Amino acid sequence: EIISLFKRISAHNIGIFKSYLYKFCSSFDIWETQSNNKKLFDTQKATQVADQVVNESLAPLSDRIRNLALPQRMKKDSKFMRQKVVCAILNLIVKNDTDYLQNGLPVELLMTEIEAICKESGEESLGVSNVTQELGLIHTREENRQTKNNFIPLFFLDKSNKKLLILEPTIYQIREYNSQLIKNIVDDLSLTNQGEQLKVQV
Repeated sequence: EIISLFKRISAHNIGIFKSYLYKFCSSFDIWETQSNNKKLFDTQKATQVADQVVNESLAPLSDRIRNLALPQRMKKDSKFMRQKVVCAILNLIVKNDTDYLQNGLPVELLMTEIEAICKESGEESLGVSNVTQELGLIHTREENRQTKNNFIPLFFLDKSNKKLLILEPTIYQIREYNSQLIKNIVDDLSLTNQGEQLKVQV
């Protein structure tokens, strides 16, 4: 049961899986290979370990997504295009299972989700060419210039197959553990958008 839990929320990533196992074993004061077999079957500790690993991953991921989605400088007539694109990606991550996501999100599906966001907020369509251009630039690491850290991109557009690849494994990890945590990031970005628009109007 514990192994199944860790496998599921590792989202096929061996590094994340090993981090769960390491923290689980260390909670029993096991730090290296033992000469005797010992069965570890405390499901409550396993859940606590899962909580700990996810919580350690969530804050840095939220910061990275926020830095990527929000503009460095506010413009009066900004359409918040990057923000809408990122919110659409996150919405689709919540709506679809990990096996599907790991094959890439079709650009056509992303366009549909972006259109839905625009319609819900009462804004005009962003246009296919504008969105495609934005998707092509989404891996250019604007977050690196803001944070001074050299991150691997969160997302990358596979132009030949017209799919957006989700490169950051912790996104899958958190989605498998509790997709509501991803939804919370979307809600935070949406509230930020409203707040920034109010500032510009004032």
